[in-house]
Amino acid sequence: MSKYEEPKYTLIQSKDNIEIRQYEPILVAETVVKGNQSEAANNAFSILANYIFGANTTTTNIAMTAPVTQFQQGEKIAMTAPVMQTGDPTHWVVQFMMPAQYALETLPKPQDSRITIRKIPSRKVATIRFSGVATERTTGENEAKLRSYLNQQGITITAKAVYAYYDGPSTLPMFRRNEVMFNVT
Repeated sequence: MSKYEEPKYTLIQSKDNIEIRQYEPILVAETVVKGNQSEAANNAFSILANYIFGANTTTTNIAMTAPVTQFQQGEKIAMTAPVMQTGDPTHWVVQFMMPAQYALETLPKPQDSRITIRKIPSRKVATIRFSGVATERTTGENEAKLRSYLNQQGITITAKAVYAYYDGPSTLPMFRRNEVMFNVT
């Protein structure tokens, strides 16, 4: 189990390392980067980490005779899991999920224009879990296994694969939790 907050979901179905889940809505901070999957993950992580480590602006309303807005610099936002990545061979969207305590209106605004905040609605997701170092080869193999399983079950995939990473590089590979996810109907 991750030491970080994870998005809430209800387990619908499970078979071996494959699960079908119903996720609750979540807020994400995301950025789009160019490069191969590994380069993109590294570049995007730095951009998004700066945001949660304090490169943001919070807005607090103070009650007086008239509303006054005070701008504060640098609210730290707790790290969550997983870090999610989707894309194609040259452009990747990388997302950090925001802690559940925030609403769209209360989440600090990024100072970096490359970061977008958005709400992902409730959705049904099929996942396959695997450990080890998540390389393009291992994610591709697991994506193919999950796609095959879903086809056999007659479950329709509605979006590109999302790669989810729950642990940092200091975690021993055999203890890392990775997933390939598909939105499904």
